Amino acid sequence: MENKTLLLLSLLLTILGIFILLLLIFTIQPLKISEKSELNNFQDNQKFLVEGFVTKEITNKNSKTLIINNKTRLICAGCQEISYLNENISAIAMLERFSDKSYLKILKIKILRN
Repeated sequence: MENKTLLLLSLLLTILGIFILLLLIFTIQPLKISEKSELNNFQDNQKFLVEGFVTKEITNKNSKTLIINNKTRLICAGCQEISYLNENISAIAMLERFSDKSYLKILKIKILRN
């Protein structure tokens, strides 16, 4: 009888923990940054909200690099078919580091209309 109670309790606590984690993931807003120099103070895999005007667009084989406000580089893997050049954008991006370089990988992007 005690084993069934403990199993039920552990199942309920596991479901509650998963629910709390999902709630945190979907309710915590990404940090807003305005300059790339601010990235040095943060950890890898942290989400950011970046807004700005795309001044340059570089198309690579499997991705596209967007440079906003002549400073911040954003890497977009699923943006091949759409051009964001000369557009105001808002993007949720994740900080990643490779070979001692930091870059922002776009998770979600949209064009801001006036």
